[in-house]
Amino acid sequence: MAANDSAGSVPEDPEAPVGEPSQEDKLLEEMSVYETRWGKQKRVAEERRRRLLWKVPVNENDVATIASECELDLRAAELKLREHGGDVESVLRAYILREVEALKKLHPDDVENVELGLTRKDVISPTKIALSRVES
Repeated sequence: MAANDSAGSVPEDPEAPVGEPSQEDKLLEEMSVYETRWGKQKRVAEERRRRLLWKVPVNENDVATIASECELDLRAAELKLREHGGDVESVLRAYILREVEALKKLHPDDVENVELGLTRKDVISPTKIALSRVES
């Protein structure tokens, strides 16, 4: 007799009919359905966002400026510019703010010398301006 055979056990037949699914199987099935549904919603939202961004007009010179100043390739620079409504100043402020935050993390002891006084409120976008005008 083999070492793994015990007196009372029956070897499992992989083609034997399966009874009711276990809790784990039910949970895995629910997660699969959820991920499928969530993935579809996420793709639809991303497609809508992409279509809206492509409607924003941008100047090729502005794209080149953003690419050189923010150390990005042209495609990424164009996307950043579109995300900020074509406002070069807003993109540059956001870039500076991101760089300052990175420097603060690298040099926590020297934060007062890294701080430029730039806050998230200083990153202006046309969307924020339009919303503030509507609220007024």
